[in-house]
Amino acid sequence: MKSFDDRFVAGETYEISNFIVAPYTEKHKCFEGDIQIVLTSRTIVTALEQDYSLIPDNIFKFTNLKHFKDATEQDNHLIDIIGDIDNVRPLKHVTNTTIGDQFFREFVVTDLIHRVKVFFWNKLATTSDISFNQATDQPVIIMISCCSVKYMEFGDDVGMEVEDSTVTLGAF
Repeated sequence: MKSFDDRFVAGETYEISNFIVAPYTEKHKCFEGDIQIVLTSRTIVTALEQDYSLIPDNIFKFTNLKHFKDATEQDNHLIDIIGDIDNVRPLKHVTNTTIGDQFFREFVVTDLIHRVKVFFWNKLATTSDISFNQATDQPVIIMISCCSVKYMEFGDDVGMEVEDSTVTLGAF
């Protein structure tokens, strides 16, 4: 998919040909099907001009924060979460002796009953920095979709590390 990244634009419709249909064997699934489309060097991607408005823009299966730990233990699907942002910390830089320079941002996502401490790392932390700084109206809602998370415990708090995901912030 990365070699086709520059050919796809969110919200556009494409005809894709010369691809392979294969069993889905990856560790983290972003859908419930058992097969996937595999793009190859012979794959042809053509943008379509016709609007196919019957195709939904996004399909989410939100994980209730109450069941967050269970969802991370399944370790076979990417998860989607949504909630209010609270206790946002500034972007921080750390140097790890084995990995080198890293960036992270810490904040809390809450559904007003359950709280999950979230750490965005590296590219996700830096690219979402502008969105965090512009989100000044309260409350600010965050939607984190297709995320692979690492579950953590901090005394009575639970948390997650997210390194690669799609993030949407908004005030409602």
